[in-house]
Amino acid sequence: MGPVANQTFSIVGGPLLAGREQARHPPARVDRPTNMIFLTDLDPGPHELGFVMARPFASLVSRRIHPVTNALFVGPYADDSRLADLRDAGITHLVNVGGSPGVAQIGSGPLDFRGVAWHPLADHGRLHEANLFAALEAVHEALIEPDARVYIHCVAGQMRGPTVTWLYLVACGVSPDQARRLVRAHHPNAQPGPPHMVDEGLLAAVRILGNARFLPHPRPEALDAFPDET
Repeated sequence: MGPVANQTFSIVGGPLLAGREQARHPPARVDRPTNMIFLTDLDPGPHELGFVMARPFASLVSRRIHPVTNALFVGPYADDSRLADLRDAGITHLVNVGGSPGVAQIGSGPLDFRGVAWHPLADHGRLHEANLFAALEAVHEALIEPDARVYIHCVAGQMRGPTVTWLYLVACGVSPDQARRLVRAHHPNAQPGPPHMVDEGLLAAVRILGNARFLPHPRPEALDAFPDET
């Protein structure tokens, strides 16, 4: 399941991949420090290094872009007013698990992204297994691209997005408790994996999916915990 250049996926209506719209464009590779997040420098002047200047992670949180790992982020709906902040933060892919389609587009423009996927999930009962698996697959396919930074969102960014992020980490071999700590480390209001949405049977199914589809992980450094600010 490596990167697929110049190929568009659009599958609507099937039980497994309902609502999926995913596309890829070959990224322009830029070598960057592993643990740095890039936000627009607020001071005018040339960016001599060829990319926007690094900012503290507190700037991310103030923009409601909550880091989980070096390459996974979670938060609320990505509406028009937030696209510039997301791009300035180095986000390359969006995975929307809310009930409404997003406004982000795929392309090479300043407010475009390398990948955009929509897999709506309900938050009023146990997650539908096939729809959840489709969302987890979308996260994985985006994350394994070179230099990808993936933003997972729902509407408020407190339940469905954090739960999918948590379950993806569990699928990749992280213990549920540790995965929950990672999700909540910089997003204390997150509610990953509430009992009415995720039970032990679903957790077991997610682990089976991960062992079959995600492991060994092609980009293990993307799962490293986002460093605490010092």
